[in-house]
Amino acid sequence: QDIHSFELSYINYWTSLTLTSSLYYRLTNDNIQRITLPYSAEISLTQFENVKSSSNAGYELIAKLSASNAIDFTANLNVYYKNISGDPSLGITATSGFAWNANLTANIKATKALSFQLRGDYQGPQVIPQGRAEAIYGIDGGVRYDISKKLTFSFNGRDLLNTRKFTSSIMYDDPALNYSTNQYSQRRFSTGVYIATLTYRFGNAGKPNKKEKKQDQQQQDQDTNPDDLNPAGGNGGGGQPGGGGGGQALLKVQ
Repeated sequence: QDIHSFELSYINYWTSLTLTSSLYYRLTNDNIQRITLPYSAEISLTQFENVKSSSNAGYELIAKLSASNAIDFTANLNVYYKNISGDPSLGITATSGFAWNANLTANIKATKALSFQLRGDYQGPQVIPQGRAEAIYGIDGGVRYDISKKLTFSFNGRDLLNTRKFTSSIMYDDPALNYSTNQYSQRRFSTGVYIATLTYRFGNAGKPNKKEKKQDQQQQDQDTNPDDLNPAGGNGGGGQPGGGGGGQALLKVQ
């Protein structure tokens, strides 16, 4: 698939709050989508196909609040309009509609050595080439404990409440077989996943200092790109923070 994107962002900085507002447009040619086609009167075949094109245009707001030295929050809200072109070769008609998604991450530093992270996300219902995908949501969490300057234990869990299920309703027909079908499906990549990690740092490699952490975070903000699980996405980011307040405008074309 071939992706073209245009993004205009504006960033405001305050002492404990950073707001990033973005307007974006994203066009994907030969967009890869799951398509279901009839194989016989009783059997259907679902596979990935290149649909002619799809586009997303919307607004995204990212807020980061440092409530104290021990806790901070990062919230993201993304509202967009999605349009999928018709593709007669696959029996797909054009479809479009509004959708939105949001997430909230909390980082808590209980002690100098012990910290927690909790993240919740929600993707609202949206159109897909042959119908509609229902809402999907879940909660992830993790804990980290620095046993010593070189030894760290961490435990992370994904989909803690076992709620992330991909649910869709589609409709397709086949004039040759003279029938049409409404199909409801529900699937998941996996149930909750839990990972325990013990890390030991050799030599003099220590923890990154505050300046290095800031530079790494700014680079991550600039490099963040939407993926297929968040098909609307467009993230702003980057820039150097000011003192008590300030702003910066960014223009990004790909």
